[in-house]
Amino acid sequence: MSNKPIKQFTDQNRIAWEEVNHYHQQAKQKVKERFRAEPEFLALDRHLKARLSELGISGKSLLHLMCNDGEELMSAKRMGAERCIGIDISSTAIDSANELAKQLGLENVSFKQSDAYDVDIQMLDNRPFDIAM
Repeated sequence: MSNKPIKQFTDQNRIAWEEVNHYHQQAKQKVKERFRAEPEFLALDRHLKARLSELGISGKSLLHLMCNDGEELMSAKRMGAERCIGIDISSTAIDSANELAKQLGLENVSFKQSDAYDVDIQMLDNRPFDIAM
């Protein structure tokens, strides 16, 4: 089966996110400021935080598809996840995620730009993950 029809939609989605991401990042400035100022801050809704706690993510590897600017994955890292990779279709979202992770000094966290349908094992450091979100 060809991905051509899906690719048409995902390309349109990528273009739309690239157009609006600047505004999205501006709207999230307070969250980013809290990340920088409060080492214990988690940008997770209560349901996701509870589920990650229930799964016991400490020391586990996490893959987050459609991670946007990475705040949930960085929160999981703060909860004890070991290796974390986030994938998003928007290069501007990925740039923002990588910049925030660098500012926070988070190790073993990386963000890569890709359509979710195009992710391959090499992008994932040729290693499996314990949890995919």
